[in-house]
Formats: sequence, C-alpha cells, structure tokens
Amino acid sequence: SHAVAFDALKKYVQYDDKMLISLQIDKYQPLNDIYGAYFKEGADNFNDKKYDVSYAGFKNALEVSKFMAEKGWLNAKIDTTSTLYAGVAAEKLQKEADAATYYGQLADAKITKYNGDDLIGIYQWLARYYSDKKDSVNANKYLALGRELYPKDSFWPTLELDMAKENPDKNALFAKYEDLIARYPDNHLFPYDYAIELYRYAYDTAMGKRPANSDQMIQKAYTNINNVIKMKPDYPQAQLFAGQIIFNQGVDILAESKKIKGRRATLKRSRSI
Repeated sequence: SHAVAFDALKKYVQYDDKMLISLQIDKYQPLNDIYGAYFKEGADNFNDKKYDVSYAGFKNALEVSKFMAEKGWLNAKIDTTSTLYAGVAAEKLQKEADAATYYGQLADAKITKYNGDDLIGIYQWLARYYSDKKDSVNANKYLALGRELYPKDSFWPTLELDMAKENPDKNALFAKYEDLIARYPDNHLFPYDYAIELYRYAYDTAMGKRPANSDQMIQKAYTNINNVIKMKPDYPQAQLFAGQIIFNQGVDILAESKKIKGRRATLKRSRSI
C-alpha cells in the first residue's frame, strides 16, 4: 500500500545514503507518486462527496508534502490545495477543530487566492469559529488578518460588534462603537446603532432606575442620531428616533413640573393648618 511504501522510503532515507542519492537522481519520483496517489484519492472522493475517504486522502498527501518540505525537497512553503481541501472535507464531516487547523495554516500564511477565487471565507470562518468558542485571542487574531487582507468587507466590524455585545461591560461596547465610527466615518449605521444602544441603557421611564450619567448619555445619543441625519437625510428611522428622544424629554419635563406643583400645593396646605 501507499502507506507501507511511504514508511519504507522514510526509513531508507534515514539509514541508507544510497537510497537518498537514488531519490535525488529520480527527482523524488517515488515520493511524488505516493503523493499523487493520495491526492487522487482525496480529490476523487471529494467530488463523489465521500468526505471521510477524501479527508484521509488529503491528510496523507499532506504528510508526504510535509516530509519533503522538512527535507528541503520542496520549494513551496505550504501545500495550498491539499491543505484547503483537507479543511473543507473536515468541515463537511463536522470536524471543526480539524478544519480550524487546516484553515489556520492557510490564514497564517496569508494565502488569499486559490484558482483565482478569494479565500476570504476561511478568514471569516476562523474568526466566527473562535468567537463562538469564546477564544477572543484567536478570534481577534483572524479578525485582524481578515481586515488587513480584505479591508472593505463589512464582516469584520459586524463580528467585532457581536463580540462586544456579549461583554457585560457596556462601556466596552460603547468604546467599540467609538472605534468603529472613527474607522468608518461614512457608515451611517454605526452611529445609528450606537445612539440606540446609548439610549436604551440611559433611558428608563422610571427615572430612579437611570444611571447617574443618563443625561450625558442621552445627549450623546441625540448627537449621534443628528450626525446620521446629516449624513443620510433620507434615512427615516433616524428622523423618527430623534423625534422620540425629544418627545420623551418633553414627557420628563412635564412629569417633573407636576412633581414641583404637587410639592407647592402640599406646602400651602401645611401652612393653612
């Protein structure tokens, strides 16, 4: 079998200088043949959707190419095709940790194209995978790589916000909005969403439940929503939200004035007794 032949070649190369010279003279043809057989097993079965057999074929092909690379017999730093398809086959088999290993090798090498197609999907997959696992170090690592290689894609800031929203510290979320608004000054959705998040946190109909700095936060929400209106006057949600803030401010003023009138009436009554 190919596995037996591969193991034998590795041993012969280790202990027999003549075998090494013979391999070099043959331009490593025996190893290339073993690699080709494994690769064909992977490719043929992948096309037939036999992903378990395909995965084994690509994994074995990678073992051969890894061995040759370690010996300095290959110029390529990474076997892009086998690594990519090993990752895809592993993902199809729901072996997500294995898929992350192979996709991670491609991403770490900053591979961006395969047969002319963008590989943005593997960077997105890795960032989401590690985010779901609450591994913020690796999630941020692949977010940063993805942003660097595909800076115009909206996936990165969207995932950044999703991660920030899981943080119980609201200040961390607000800081992320400030960061994104600075980085994407032409995107009206970030200040719009930021205004909503600020307002939801700061405004409670029961005024005693509001945070101590609620007035400042409400003002910041209003400033952000006004910026949205300036950026995109035809965005009706912003107009409606600005109106809601003003209306609620009026309701608060009216409620406060009623309390003041009530106190005065009580004082008058107490004096007349």
